[in-house]
Amino acid sequence: VLSVAAGTAAAPTLTFSSDTDSGLFMVSTDILGFTTAGSQRAQFTNSGAFGMGTTSPGGFLALTTATTSPGVLLTYTGTGPALYIEDAANDTTPFVIDASGNLGIGTTTPGTIFGIHKVASFASATSTIECALRVTNFTATSTTATSTISTGGFQVGQAGDLAAFTVGQSATTSVGVGTSTPTSHQFGVTGNALIS
Repeated sequence: VLSVAAGTAAAPTLTFSSDTDSGLFMVSTDILGFTTAGSQRAQFTNSGAFGMGTTSPGGFLALTTATTSPGVLLTYTGTGPALYIEDAANDTTPFVIDASGNLGIGTTTPGTIFGIHKVASFASATSTIECALRVTNFTATSTTATSTISTGGFQVGQAGDLAAFTVGQSATTSVGVGTSTPTSHQFGVTGNALIS
């Protein structure tokens, strides 16, 4: 058994002969500190949590920085997911960024720029909020100028039925209630209607 003194951030116990202010020291009982240039940079707590840039990590892994550089920089050149975060169930519903940069929540294959399993899918041509809202052929022409919805229109429905309310399904920007294709009239109703 090798026993050494606790040391400090400025004078760590386990260090290097040519760099005596960088190394390991005991912050306090059961807490291991890492120091460079005489300042503590990271530590393992007595619960196994690891903090970088903080002496009181609020999570199992905590990163704190006040620089202008990114807090986390991940460069990935492989073909699998660039980032994969699994939940407690360890099932097929993680948070993932795939090799194409697509973000998926609840799915390992988002397929579009942003996909939420059974909730929404956002792509450049058609964006869908499942069972509620659908905007087809949406084109953002500028962040400050007018954006357009070309042929396809705006639809609201439920339970997978997008015929409840439709706007702009035809070139004449007709409105439909109870139908997804009100193309023959400016305003169309399928079913009963009460107008007062």
